[in-house]
Amino acid sequence: MELINLEAPIKYGDYKNKPLFFAETKNQNDALYPIYKKMKGSLFFGLNGFGVKKFSLIKAYFISLFFIHRLFKEYKNATDFQKYSFKYGLNKYLLTYGYYIECISLLKKLKPNVVIVANDHLLETRGLVKAANDLNISTIYLQHASVSENFPSLNFTYAFLDGFDSLKKYNAIDRKTKTNVFLTGFAKFDENLNFINKSVKLKSIGICVSTLDKYENIEYLIKNLSQDFKQLKIILRPHPGDKRKIMKIVQDVNNDNLTFSDSKTEDSFMFLQKTDAVIVGESNILLEAAMLNVYPIYYEISKYKKHDAYSFLQNGLVDKYYQNYNDLKKMILSLIKSKPSVRHKAKYYYNTIDTPYDGQSSDLIKELLSDIIKNGNPNLTRWQKVDGVELTVYQIARD
Repeated sequence: MELINLEAPIKYGDYKNKPLFFAETKNQNDALYPIYKKMKGSLFFGLNGFGVKKFSLIKAYFISLFFIHRLFKEYKNATDFQKYSFKYGLNKYLLTYGYYIECISLLKKLKPNVVIVANDHLLETRGLVKAANDLNISTIYLQHASVSENFPSLNFTYAFLDGFDSLKKYNAIDRKTKTNVFLTGFAKFDENLNFINKSVKLKSIGICVSTLDKYENIEYLIKNLSQDFKQLKIILRPHPGDKRKIMKIVQDVNNDNLTFSDSKTEDSFMFLQKTDAVIVGESNILLEAAMLNVYPIYYEISKYKKHDAYSFLQNGLVDKYYQNYNDLKKMILSLIKSKPSVRHKAKYYYNTIDTPYDGQSSDLIKELLSDIIKNGNPNLTRWQKVDGVELTVYQIARD
């Protein structure tokens, strides 16, 4: 966590009454940046090296010290489960007080006309959004990844969701939220529309591994794939948070067709442009692959119990949950002969696929933001209300 900002202080006068973007992870940053570029004069600040301007937490932590007695009182009154959570998040609980006060102070100085975030469940975004809501500043949630029904309810002025999957889940979480929802598609994809995979046979395959996958299991999979499919180009890609020396597997396996993708420097879509199929566990990469017509193979490398958190199997985005290498091998052999098109399977998740607005999500979002800033609410001329859900939801009008 970034505590001290060594950059020059923000000149608040340069950004008063402008849109305020906030990010604290790479995925959030990547989701918001295409919109930020289109909103001239905006301020994009964040934590952990993300955003354009950095936000320091040192003052927030200092202020929080004055609330230790309040935190102790909350702990005494907590349930057993809540007390257990203090063991893992004590610093976050403490930071909450000072962080909220710092956000209030920042927003009063900047007076932004709208606050845009790409996360709805982490302290830093929730604290900023609460402060903005309390000051009657319009807040906007831009979905940056797939949603599960364990997420909190929407608590924003507006939410720009990717499609019907996330809408269905948020509708199940809380049907009484007053957040107005727009199904805008996935802005991060816009620049990749021209890179949709057109291969009808499998020639390259990517393997995405998580921090939960055991090193020896990853090594076993790579060695077997390299031995059984010498004709395939194989790309190994670890999670950006993986601190292990996964690259060593590539170095140890004698296969000139085996390469490495550094997720800390190479965008997921850039990686997917090099592959015809991907082997992935519980990850949003499966959906991003389908968007590019890269065949998604749902396979847990470390044999964890299937839970289909994002409903990819339930909704037909993936055809099967592969649990052993022999079944996986058969699937790859069939793809080498014939790779079917799968992009249409992603439409339930991304509302603009196969419409005239495919690849134009960032423009749709910019248009909505401009209306909100200028008129106080969106212009609904190009939008139609979605029936059958309790939330107030709009999708782009079909011609």
